[in-house]
Amino acid sequence: MFAEMFKMRTITIGLALAMLAGCATLPELTREEHLALVNRTYEGITSEEALAAAEKLFRLADPKQVQFQHFENGFRVHRRWLVYAVLAAVRGTDIWDVKTTSTEEGTRLTVRAIAFGFRGAAGREGIVQ
Repeated sequence: MFAEMFKMRTITIGLALAMLAGCATLPELTREEHLALVNRTYEGITSEEALAAAEKLFRLADPKQVQFQHFENGFRVHRRWLVYAVLAAVRGTDIWDVKTTSTEEGTRLTVRAIAFGFRGAAGREGIVQ
């Protein structure tokens, strides 16, 4: 009896620690780290080629759930998503901005996730920007 209680207590504490480990916060990026994350410069690639490759990537990732708004030097993508579990479901829309700039080094491609919107099964909504 004592061994079973000890075993259950150990499992409960282990699960609690595992769940708390998933609650880590992301480190805040410096300006230079953020710019390095969202910008890439490609030598020998035109703006049109870079935009075509980026558009293909979004279409391959989820061909039925993306909508594009094209601009002169880029586009905006609205990507709808749904996560379904047995007891809950969450749906939302991600919005991405993709832009190109010509530089002396080549074509700079900038990709930013500008908003993540969600709606849970309980009717809760939110936007993270």
